[in-house]
Amino acid sequence: MFDINKVDRKIELFIFDIYIAILKINKVASKFENVQDLLYSFTDWDSVIRDFESNIIKLINEIEADLKEELIESFIEDNKYLDFVVEKLKEINNVPFYK
Repeated sequence: MFDINKVDRKIELFIFDIYIAILKINKVASKFENVQDLLYSFTDWDSVIRDFESNIIKLINEIEADLKEELIESFIEDNKYLDFVVEKLKEINNVPFYK
């Protein structure tokens, strides 16, 4: 398995870090029933205005397939306690055998 702690940080790793941050932002935003409530919470608002998920996923999809799969497997392991992150990582790779 890919060990994130034993390599220099490459651009691909930062791309996945950004994607996971976006998933966390989406989770924060989902607790609000309407936009007005979100606007009154400046810390939450600052988190969710960074809407650039479609660009990050595009960059992830441009990573060489074997490396992408290895990275996804590693990030799933590192984030296994965050079901919503694991689910989205599986979706971007469309790999049904991850559990």
